[in-house]
Amino acid sequence: VYGEAMARVFPDCRFIAGDVRSLEGPWSVVTWWLPFLTATPLEAWGLPSRFLAPLELLTHVCSRVVPGGVVFIVNQGEAEHELQGRLFREAGLDAQSLGKIESVLSPFIKPRFGWLWRRSSG
Repeated sequence: VYGEAMARVFPDCRFIAGDVRSLEGPWSVVTWWLPFLTATPLEAWGLPSRFLAPLELLTHVCSRVVPGGVVFIVNQGEAEHELQGRLFREAGLDAQSLGKIESVLSPFIKPRFGWLWRRSSG
């Protein structure tokens, strides 16, 4: 419900609840908040372990981004931020760490850190 309400604010934006691997794209901009990188948060949400595939999900999403398009990822905590960086490197994707992210709209209880990956235009 929260995701749907946020998506309605932006023209041509949509919220889809489901497995991103079932979506084909192409996409110009992907915003990805708090991806499941370890089993602990996945289990806390009551989701089956088959959904824990962070490298597969990352490579799938980035493969669907158009030239010049971007993927913006926000992770919770420094350890998760470091793990996200390792996943980018393992996938052979040159992403830029944005460091700590602050929000004036919704203060975070735990620190959030960002990544930006851009598909080359050529």
